[in-house]
Amino acid sequence: LVALHVDPDGGRVHLAWGRVSPDGDSLRYVQLSAEGAVVQDRSLPLAAKSPRMVRLVSDGRGGLVMTWLSGVAEKRRLYAAHLDGHGQPLGDQMDVTGLDQEVSEYTLAATDAGVEILWSHAGRGASRGVYHVRLDRQGQPLSRAKRVIDGGISPAVQAAADGMLHLAWIHEPGYDEENVYYAPFDPQHQALGNPVRVGLFQLGLRKSRYGPALALGKDRAYVFWSWEHVVSGSSSEAGEAECHYATIPLGAAGPVEERQVILPPTDRPEYQPTQGAYAYTQL
Repeated sequence: LVALHVDPDGGRVHLAWGRVSPDGDSLRYVQLSAEGAVVQDRSLPLAAKSPRMVRLVSDGRGGLVMTWLSGVAEKRRLYAAHLDGHGQPLGDQMDVTGLDQEVSEYTLAATDAGVEILWSHAGRGASRGVYHVRLDRQGQPLSRAKRVIDGGISPAVQAAADGMLHLAWIHEPGYDEENVYYAPFDPQHQALGNPVRVGLFQLGLRKSRYGPALALGKDRAYVFWSWEHVVSGSSSEAGEAECHYATIPLGAAGPVEERQVILPPTDRPEYQPTQGAYAYTQL
């Protein structure tokens, strides 16, 4: 996947991705103008081994903070580097976890206080869980990494205007049992609010899970997840899938509503003329 960041004025588009090659793995940076013309195109002088999950966020001063996973299996770690507005590194890359521990997945959110990173270690044992660390806008850790969700994996995050974070994650207490959870999170004190289970489903060997993903509305949080049959069975065909979502009230107790997203069983849905608050004409 390609990381993408657009400057607030739309004048520059920044792209970055990992490249695996027999000639050596690398990280690539490309900058486009507002018209889509290539302005910068270079391999970054940063060490990488099987790099993936590259992310870009603004440093608030015209530059970027880039994060990525590097390494294989138990050697996989999460790194960050500070780039100037032309994609040139301003210092050395840094392992931001501070722990001798494999990083399975991660997510991040940029706030006024810095870059909030949450990652999960999906291995067995007491170290399994979701961890948090705050970086400054130069990619340097401002806090010690701390496990904030025991046993959690696959975190998703959104930042609210007040600086609070909202998290969703998966917890697997038993074989094939997938629990989807939501909770608010105070990054300043690394304190998790009351977790709420918003979904539960069985994930057999013939299914693959996607998500959770998280979005914030004016007064509710929305958590999405899905699963797909990857192998045909007696009651299913490969490619069949379901997508569900739950809505959770923000800041007040209230019922959690789970619903299935009904998608048309075609790759070419028919669009209908429609109007709304935004500049679309068909849905």
